[in-house]
Amino acid sequence: MNRGQTPIDSSLSRWKTAKNIGKIRRTVLPWSLILLWLVIVILPFLLSGNGLRIKAESIDWLNDDWRTSSDTIVTLPAHIGGSSNTVLSISRRLPEDFTKEQTVCLRSSLQSLTVRLDGQEIYHYDTTAGSQGRRPPTTAWHILRLPKNSDDSLLELELASPYENMAGYINPVFYGRKAAILYYLAEQYGLGLLTTFLIFLTGIIMLLMALLLRDIKDNSLVYIGFFSLFTSIWLFCESRLPQFFIGNTFFLGSAAFLALTAIPIPLLLYIHENITSHWKKVYRLLCFWFLFLFAANLLLQLTGIADFYELLWITHISLLMTAVFMAGSLTFEYKYYDNPEVLPFAKSIFLMVAFFIAELIAFYFGDFYPTSTFIRIGIVLFIVSLGIHTLKRLRKAIDNSRKASIMEKLAYIDILTGALNRTAYDRDLEGLDPEAEKVVIAILDVNDLKIINDRYGHSAGDETIRLAYKCINEAYGDYGSCYRIGGDEFACIIRGESVDDFPQRLELFRRLVEETSAETEYQFGVAIGYAHSEYENHQDIMSFLSHADAMMYT
Repeated sequence: MNRGQTPIDSSLSRWKTAKNIGKIRRTVLPWSLILLWLVIVILPFLLSGNGLRIKAESIDWLNDDWRTSSDTIVTLPAHIGGSSNTVLSISRRLPEDFTKEQTVCLRSSLQSLTVRLDGQEIYHYDTTAGSQGRRPPTTAWHILRLPKNSDDSLLELELASPYENMAGYINPVFYGRKAAILYYLAEQYGLGLLTTFLIFLTGIIMLLMALLLRDIKDNSLVYIGFFSLFTSIWLFCESRLPQFFIGNTFFLGSAAFLALTAIPIPLLLYIHENITSHWKKVYRLLCFWFLFLFAANLLLQLTGIADFYELLWITHISLLMTAVFMAGSLTFEYKYYDNPEVLPFAKSIFLMVAFFIAELIAFYFGDFYPTSTFIRIGIVLFIVSLGIHTLKRLRKAIDNSRKASIMEKLAYIDILTGALNRTAYDRDLEGLDPEAEKVVIAILDVNDLKIINDRYGHSAGDETIRLAYKCINEAYGDYGSCYRIGGDEFACIIRGESVDDFPQRLELFRRLVEETSAETEYQFGVAIGYAHSEYENHQDIMSFLSHADAMMYT
């Protein structure tokens, strides 16, 4: 201890030093883990090394020299115009590579497809055919094997779509060995599928955490979890790889559209419960609107009145208007009501909205090929950002809950002894009926506490009170509840079958008091009086207590 420094100052200094060291540890260790991860992942790419990556055979493109029925030469991908349900035909001669058996792959965008080789049909897919209910048109990969010696044969593709803006669109065509084609598809779109899986896994983890932390009564993790799950379904369908896992055409043609109407609902509920304080009714109405959209889309598709794709513009406009309302309401909430919850959430949502708008631009003004690329990036960034913000809020909620729990316990605990206090005693007496149940109430009083305080000091008096509670708790703590109800007064409430052991417990208590008295420099004693429901007949609890109190002095 430094000169002039009091013991309190010294203790305070040591406490601050320990606190700072703890803070440094909590900061350094997580960052150390991040650094280790970066070294493992990035360092190998900064150092030279032989390429050991497994490579598949290459694929070749068949995009040039296609001739339309109007004798126009086009290069794929192409959009050559056309009306709904009109068959569009393009053809070309196969190159020399087709002297060997080859596998051809192409993708139809909500189109039926017929493939002919030298005028003979070798493949047909009807996107509108269905048995039970009306099957929605599906975007799908088509992989077909052409026989050897097909070089210089005429390959003809016939496509038709029930939608005008898809009728004239033709995707690229490529060929090679089937294994090479599958490897190419996995390599090309696997990262998007991995992102989708991570989002799905995030949703599952969030829901499990919400289940574990359900006592906090905060649904934030539930909403983020379902937002992640709905989003992962949509991204899975847009990843161009669902056919690797699922062949159900109704799922492939419907899940993306239905998930798109469900995605906003948990997000709106999150804002409704955790962010906004002045627009709750509007956010509730928006939730019901998207529920209605979900049901209407499904019903109209199943009844054949309208396809999912024909209703997509309504969903897109609803999403866009909702995004605009979110931006406006959150800005208004932050600017005029100074809501501290808005800013971190707004940064996350505005980031996703920007990528969502880029996705719409790419969809309507592009070639329909990069669908979900921008929004996938935006959603990942949004979930990460929102997850961090939610975990911070959750940590604060857990701390508050822990503090509230501690304060609630302290409200019923006597600080000196650790016994239940007078508040807990009064609480437990409520509803107690000696006539309806077996119960013993014991009232105890420390003998000569004032004399002990005057002669040996108040520290000895406090120690006497603690010793008294120790005896009481050892005798009755496992059988009932023990309370300190005044300065030197204690009480015990014993209920049910434990009442039958009260005489033995009483003998144990008296023996403990005698043993304690033998170890103290002053005369230690505790008087006890009790009322037993089987021996006394009292109509109310107050007379029952009076009997116990009177017995203590007899």
